Amino acid sequence: MNKSIDNIVLASDLGVYSSQLLRYCINLAHVEKALITVVHAVEPLGVLADVMLETYVPKDFMQQVRKDGMPNIIEAIKNQVLTSIAEECEFEQISPLLVNDVIVAVGQPQDVVLDVVDSIGADMIVCGSGSNATPLGRTASKILQLSPVPVIMVPATQQAATSRNYHTGNNPQSM
Repeated sequence: MNKSIDNIVLASDLGVYSSQLLRYCINLAHVEKALITVVHAVEPLGVLADVMLETYVPKDFMQQVRKDGMPNIIEAIKNQVLTSIAEECEFEQISPLLVNDVIVAVGQPQDVVLDVVDSIGADMIVCGSGSNATPLGRTASKILQLSPVPVIMVPATQQAATSRNYHTGNNPQSM
């Protein structure tokens, strides 16, 4: 059974290797003629951080931050992602129209990613494998275990950082 890949969810933590991850996904989408939905999760404050803020920050200020602060943070993150997409697409000489949407939401990363997969009917997830310190990160592991669709893990290695393209033959290591 050859199922076409029309919608790809790119799960990004906006970390050190996110530009390589984005570049890989853009090239994959270009080859597959698919659209990308970039997803970034903002993890909620932990209990300890919440208690500390409530202890040391005036209550009315905290209410204002909770009301206005998070939408501003989410908008800033979304703008950062859109800027990165434009730069990578220009570098790869690929249309930024491959990116259908950028979703930034509060929640546990694997839950946010899998909710988006379900809501848009994605055919595939592309995510990083984790950091160089661990072979498979916590979020990548959970996505891999729980995903209803195929998952491509892009390794967080120096080799991945120097790799250029998915299937275009422009990989400097193959020249």
